[in-house]
Amino acid sequence: MMRLGMKTIDEFAERLGTPKRTLENWLASPDSSSYRTMPEIAWKFVREILQNARGRGVIGF
Repeated sequence: MMRLGMKTIDEFAERLGTPKRTLENWLASPDSSSYRTMPEIAWKFVREILQNARGRGVIGF
């Protein structure tokens, strides 16, 4: 999130088009009762966001 210039989980959730709570569940520790697996479509979108950021020189990995 920080490498993309997003300072809060709210910003990242908004960018993904998902409720903050859903993103928190995806990011929770797998041993947490609130943990949920991120759907493949969400992972695909995250990868696309990262590729676009790399192309613009926002992140360098």
